Amino acid sequence: MYNNTGLIKSFSPTAAITPFSVVKFGTDDSTVALATAATDLVIGFTNEIEITADDVTKGNLVDVVLGGIAEARAGAAITCGSRLTVDSMGRVIIAAPATGANVQIIGTAMKSASSADEIIPVLIGHSVMQGA
Repeated sequence: MYNNTGLIKSFSPTAAITPFSVVKFGTDDSTVALATAATDLVIGFTNEIEITADDVTKGNLVDVVLGGIAEARAGAAITCGSRLTVDSMGRVIIAAPATGANVQIIGTAMKSASSADEIIPVLIGHSVMQGA
């Protein structure tokens, strides 16, 4: 609904990935894996197509949105305009690093989410945030 992607690239998934998840590079340059930590070097979001273990076995590809506005699955309540990182399930959450800790930022929330698993638009913008 809010999708306004600028760049999409196909990769080989290393494991099953749910739709609208944050991903990172996998074991090599042509693969992606689910991002599961705020320190992961995140690259983009999967689209609305679920990748199953069977898809991985068959060699099916996953499209990853690398630029523009992508849809993302929230991991908790989110306020519009918040800088976002990733939780342990590949969902976006508000970045709130501890003092001196660094987290990877995947983008900015373009809409609020009232609870986990809502799909929200995210303006993709990579950076690092350090806790004060």
